[in-house]
Order: sequence, then structure tokens, then C-alpha cells
Amino acid sequence: MDEDGTILDSNSTMINLLSILKIEELIGKKFSEVLSVLERSDYLITMLKNRFKRFLKGEKLGPLEFQITRADGNKVWLSIQSSIVKIGNKTLTQAIIQDITEKKIAEQKLKESELKYRHLFESSPYSIILVDRKGQIIDANPSTERLFNRSIENLINRNFLDIHIKPQELLPLFEERYSSILKGHVPQPLEVQISRFKDGIPLWISIDDSLVEIGNEMLFQVIIQDITEKKIAEQNLKNSQEELKILNRELEQKISERTKDLIKSEQQYRTTIDSLNDPLHVVDKELRIILVNEEFKKWLSRLKIKPDIFDQKISDAFPFLPDNVFEEYEEAFNTGKILVTTETTSLQNNIVITETRKIPIFSEGKVTQVITIIRDITDSKEMEDQLKESENKFRNMITNLDEGYYKVEWEGNILYHNPAFSKIAGYDPSENFIGREPPFVWKNPLERERYIGDLLTNGFIRNYIVPIKKKDGNEIVVQINAHLIRDDNNKPAAIEGTFTDITEKFKLEQELLLAG
Repeated sequence: MDEDGTILDSNSTMINLLSILKIEELIGKKFSEVLSVLERSDYLITMLKNRFKRFLKGEKLGPLEFQITRADGNKVWLSIQSSIVKIGNKTLTQAIIQDITEKKIAEQKLKESELKYRHLFESSPYSIILVDRKGQIIDANPSTERLFNRSIENLINRNFLDIHIKPQELLPLFEERYSSILKGHVPQPLEVQISRFKDGIPLWISIDDSLVEIGNEMLFQVIIQDITEKKIAEQNLKNSQEELKILNRELEQKISERTKDLIKSEQQYRTTIDSLNDPLHVVDKELRIILVNEEFKKWLSRLKIKPDIFDQKISDAFPFLPDNVFEEYEEAFNTGKILVTTETTSLQNNIVITETRKIPIFSEGKVTQVITIIRDITDSKEMEDQLKESENKFRNMITNLDEGYYKVEWEGNILYHNPAFSKIAGYDPSENFIGREPPFVWKNPLERERYIGDLLTNGFIRNYIVPIKKKDGNEIVVQINAHLIRDDNNKPAAIEGTFTDITEKFKLEQELLLAG
């Protein structure tokens, strides 16, 4: 362009960029006039004219990004960068215009993705802490405040290893863990016990950390879950199981060796039964209750059931029991086998889940009585259901991703993938490849060998660009991010990652390189 902004020459790329038919439609016209026909925006035209005047006065200006409507009606984002060039004895203005529509769309998607992440970050019931590579905390969510009993402001800009974690012996463990993550290893969730800040309350926490990219910066994302109640329940459960195992061994031995002696010695028999921590009752062949221990009476009282059930039949004492319970008693009497079952019962709008052990008592080679030992496992089952719900939420988040997500056995079949994976491969999004080989075909086998080699060497790959073939044989270019999962023996077990179809972006970059 000359000093008046008149276009003196243009390359063929401008035809496609502005969707005009001939270069002649540009030559001899002012650049602002061409844009005024395409984009009827007085503000934009005035801004471009003023910017051109400032440029001619020698002011250094960076690239300008703006949106116009092309001749074909499509809206595009353009970036313009101007410079002074001399051709012969003339001083002219060279304007390099680039279509940045894909970049703008990508930025918008990134912004939307960051908003979604921020919503999950703020509303998560788990503590989430973001830490930079220097170990400095740069953000934390409200759940962190509640878990550690200290304000977010008190945590920001503090070193993660300097927030009064007790016992101090845990600090080297955290340092080693984060060094391992930086090397590309993906550690298993860590369960540790700490003392909470200020009040010193002991907490069991589960730590699951990984590297995430936020705002072009790789950060540690530390997800912390309070598992104190779970640990207490597990310990109680473990203690109960151990006690029950010991009790079962003792009972089975005593039942087989001293059945007659126990029947004759009612006092000794009752003392043994009452010493148990689990509810227990004994029935005869008519399913009449002939003995209960004190724990069974207490348990019935907690369930708001009358504890006075001695000499009643099972069907009268507990009319809510399903038919299969009576079938189990019949099996125990007929086969002499110990039966262990799990039952769910609705009592006064409350769900009670129990593990029941029916142990036959023999007399002269025949089963004459059955001891029933009951363990209330309602709380532990609720914990299992909550864990399943959390896993479902994670799967739903993966399902809604625009990027293809996959988890595949080491050089084997697909373990899991999302609908976007099938769609990018050229299949219907509902197509299921679990248990099958990946649907993509590597265009160059050497690319796959390099992909595997980088995973083995580094444990991960980032922004790996490679051409592959879809279902219909068409070639696309994808960008892959993945990491290697190793088993307990440090052997490769699986690959987990995401990929994006960047074919159009790749082609555009190649065209721009050729045009340059």
C-alpha cells in the first residue's frame, strides 16, 4: 500500500481470506474501502484509518485483531501486522493479514473449559490445592478451608510443605512424591494421618495429585479427601472381622467337639454367647427362638423392635423377613453347611443392611439347632455407594469432553473411552471399542515406535502431532497428550491420554508457511 492506503499489490491468499473473486477487485482500492464493503462498521473503519495514520507517523504498533464478515457472508477473525518496506525508490506499507478464526474459537473453548473447571473447583466436596513447581500454593477451594481449619488467604503464597503438617516425618514423603511427578510418574493415591492446624485434631486424608495445565502453566493439582470416618469404620470392620473369625473358629470347634457338653451346661453356653460383640440368636428345627445374647437385644432396641422375642418363631418375631431367609434356614438344617449371606431390609423408612452367618449345631450326627450371627454393615455399604457415585461423576465428566479420551492396555485392547474418541475416529459417538483394538491406523509405523519410546523414556508425551487414518480411510492430524501407567513391579500396564483433531489448523499453518 502507498501512503494513502491504496492497495498496489496482493497475493492470492487474500482472495480466499476475503472471499472475493479476483485480485483486480483489490488493486487500486483503499484498504479501508475494501473493508467497508465487507464489514459495515463505522467504528472498525475509523479505528483502522486512525491506526494507519499513527503507523505512518512512525508509532510502533503490535498486531491488531478484529472480526469482519467476508463476501460469502461468513464471519472471520483477522490479525493484521504492518511494516515499512522499500521497493526501488518507493517507501510502501506491507500488511500481513492472517486468518485467526481457529485460534479465536480455540481460545473461547479454552475459556469455557476453564470456567467449567472453576465451577468444579469451587463446588467440589474435596479439598483442591494448586501448587506451582516451586511448591508455592497459588489457589485453594472452599473445601480446603473447612478441612484444614484455616482461611484460604492464610494458605495462598505459602509453601505447601510449610503449612504446619504434623508429624514432620511426612514432609520428606511429600517432597519425594512431587519429585516423582515432575519426572513423569503417576503415583497412587496416598493415605496418611496428620494433625489439623490450630486444634490439633488428627485426620486421615487421601491425597491424589497430578500435573495439570492451567493458563499455559503446569501446576500440581492436589486433591485431598477427608477419610477419617472411613478409616475408623475400616478399623472397626477389621476388628469385627478378626473377632468374628476367631469366634467362628472357636464356635465351629466347640460345636463339633462339645455340642452335647454345651447343651448340658446352659450357664457356660450363655456366658460364651453373651461375650460376643455381634447380635446372635439360636433357633430350633421349628425356627423357634430358644436363645439370644445381650447384644442382640440392644441391637433390636436400636432398630425400635421389641427385644422380648424368646420362644417366638422367626416369622412371628420378624414378619418383615423375605421368603429367602426361611429357605436359607431350611438349607442349613438339611445340608449342615455354614451359610453366609447379605440381606437388605426396610424398617420404618430406614434401610438396614446385614451380613448374616448361619452356623448349624449337630447332635448325634443331625442338625438340631442353628446359631445366627448378625453384623450390621449399613454404614460400610453407604460408603461403598458414595464411592461408586464419585466414580460415576468422573465418568460423566470424561463423557462430556470434546477431546477424545482413552485408556488402553499396554500394546493391547481399549479399557475405556469417551464418545468423542469414536467420533474423531470416524464412527458414531455411541460406537463401543472397549475390549477391542484401537480403531486408528498409524500412517507411519515409525511414528508409533517413537510414541511408545517417548512413553517408556519419559513416562508421558505432550502435544505429540501425528497423522492417522480414520474409518473411511481419510487422513487426519491429531495432537496427543498421554501418560504411561505402570504396575506394582514398575512394568508398563496401560496408557491413558487425550487427543484432538487439529487437521484444519495444521493445514492452515502449512499454507501460511508456504505463503511466507
